[in-house]
Amino acid sequence: MLLENIDTKASYNANLNKPIAELGITPIAFRTEKTTAPDGAPVTRNVLRIKDTKLGKEIEIDDIKPLEFADQLDIVLVASAGAPEWVFHSPDARFEFSGATYVVKGVDLQAGSVTVDKTFTPNPRKGPKTFTE
Repeated sequence: MLLENIDTKASYNANLNKPIAELGITPIAFRTEKTTAPDGAPVTRNVLRIKDTKLGKEIEIDDIKPLEFADQLDIVLVASAGAPEWVFHSPDARFEFSGATYVVKGVDLQAGSVTVDKTFTPNPRKGPKTFTE
């Protein structure tokens, strides 16, 4: 089967139970469902079940509607210089930048802020320091 990213127009060959490394997914099952639209017209829906290693769960995608995760918040942090960029799907996510380790502690959507614990070692003789910013 052939998968296409509709945003980038990139195509990927896919076989069941064979990982697609660049996407971080493994196709698990495929089925075709015949249903009826609200107006009574027949509709054929192609459903692919995949294991997403980035999200850590199995999901179903189809060729009719976009996939939405109502119970998930994606956090995208970008360094002030414009690179690197980190994407997180849950609190307690970790990343490293400029010799410090950061742990995401909270997100305030209205204020547009992310609270992190920053741990770094300014002086190896005194040990690491952790503070919230």
